[in-house]
Amino acid sequence: MDKSSQSGEADIYRNTSDIFTNLFNEISKVIVGQKETVEQIIVSILCNGHTLVESNPGLGKTLTISTIAKVMDLTFSRIQCTPDLMPADITGTHFIEESGGHKEFKFEAGPVLPISCLQTK
Repeated sequence: MDKSSQSGEADIYRNTSDIFTNLFNEISKVIVGQKETVEQIIVSILCNGHTLVESNPGLGKTLTISTIAKVMDLTFSRIQCTPDLMPADITGTHFIEESGGHKEFKFEAGPVLPISCLQTK
């Protein structure tokens, strides 16, 4: 590996600590006392993974996820689960649109296509 590529890689990671400090500082302005939970959610996002956040009603799950999404400039949506919820309600659905005698299949995305999505009962 040549010196120019090594210095380029070093530049990428040089400010990582400051970036994470600023990220957690912004989130902590809204979410208090949940540092470990916030850290685990962010690690999951950075690893392109999934996170299941469970707790009792009214303890800030939606606020936590929406705050993290806002600070990281991600999209956020929330799904309220009901017994009649269908898969297309989450992922989206295709439909036929008629206009001027012309028919065309269109797709309307559901809330799962955003990067962060909260599903609640």
